[in-house]
Amino acid sequence: MKNCSPQNLVKKAIIEAKLNLAIFEENELIYSDAKSGISPIFNFVKENLNKVDNLKNLYIGDRIVGKAGAMLTVLLKPHYIYAHVLSKSGKEILERYKINFEFGTLTDYIINRDKTGLCPFENAVLNIEDPLVAINEIEKTLKKLPRT
Repeated sequence: MKNCSPQNLVKKAIIEAKLNLAIFEENELIYSDAKSGISPIFNFVKENLNKVDNLKNLYIGDRIVGKAGAMLTVLLKPHYIYAHVLSKSGKEILERYKINFEFGTLTDYIINRDKTGLCPFENAVLNIEDPLVAINEIEKTLKKLPRT
């Protein structure tokens, strides 16, 4: 694994190690989480938003990235993102912010856990274009939802 590129390390962490979030600084894993949902990336962004200039060459792997997740991720100014599943609106955000990315599957949108409609976080940022506004809406939505 020492000779693996950071991009391959990120993919392996998500696909093979079954992590839901893996953040590398170059080849060093600096954060990982196996919990599902938006909480892992939200928590990392909240903890590191004021230190983002100290984080260099971030390579991020996330199992599911919709518009909400993409808006959080771009705040970290990563070099590269791998999304195992990426929504079309998430892809648009990554393209707008000129983030290098790859994905396993592209989907129209991210569904909620009950598979009955749109993910509540996608719904919360539906008409938001500013990631700093999005983070506040995501936080409000997290507080409203029951803990699982």
